[in-house]
Amino acid sequence: EDDGNDDNIKRTSRRNEDVDIIQSNGKDKETTRYSIGDYLSALVTMDMSLHSMEVVNRLAPELHPEYIHLFISNCIASCESLPHGQNRLVRLVCVFLQSLIRKDIVHDIAPNTPLFYEIQTFCIEFSRIREAAALFKLVKSLQ
Repeated sequence: EDDGNDDNIKRTSRRNEDVDIIQSNGKDKETTRYSIGDYLSALVTMDMSLHSMEVVNRLAPELHPEYIHLFISNCIASCESLPHGQNRLVRLVCVFLQSLIRKDIVHDIAPNTPLFYEIQTFCIEFSRIREAAALFKLVKSLQ
C-alpha cells in the first residue's frame, strides 16, 4: 500500500476537489483511486480546520458514527495541543459540535460513554470560552 495515499487524499480534500471514491480495481493506471474507507479515514484524521469541519458537517448525515466520533476526537485533540492562541479554534469546534447535536447527527452522547466524557472534559478545560460553556450546558441537558 502506498504510504502517500493519505497525504494525497488530505491534499485533495483541503483543495475541495472532487475525489473519485470507488474501490480500486487496479485497471486504471492514470487515475488514483481510493476506497471509501481510505478517503473517510484520511478525512477524519486530517489537520483540523474550518474547511475540514465544513466537509464533515456536510457529509455527516451519511457517515457512520465511528467516523464522526473519530473526527470529534481529532478536533478536541487539535484544540488541546495548541498554545494559548486557540480561542477561535475552540469556538469553531464548539459551534460545530452543537450543530451536530442539534441536527441529531451525534445522538449517542449518553453519560458514561467515552464520547460524553471527552466532550465534557473539553468543555471544562475551555470553560472560560462562552461557546464551550454553552456546549457543556447542551451536553448536560441530554442526560
